[in-house]
Amino acid sequence: MKIIGIALLISLFLFALIFGMDLLLKFDVKTSIAAILTPIQIIGPVEIGLLTIFIFFFFALPLFHEYKKKKNKKKPAE
Repeated sequence: MKIIGIALLISLFLFALIFGMDLLLKFDVKTSIAAILTPIQIIGPVEIGLLTIFIFFFFALPLFHEYKKKKNKKKPAE
């Protein structure tokens, strides 16, 4: 429960920071809220590529480690 609370507080702080920076950059409130609610529409192609790579490694590395564990268990001890 603490972890969820901490994650929510950090998220709220970051959203407030983004909202404040948008207002300081003279964006209107509607655009600032849209930037917070739909971040995927704002980022560029390079950032989308990096996000895709990050998501791939996020799922691929645990699967690779599980595969290595199963492979080592099947190998007979000498």
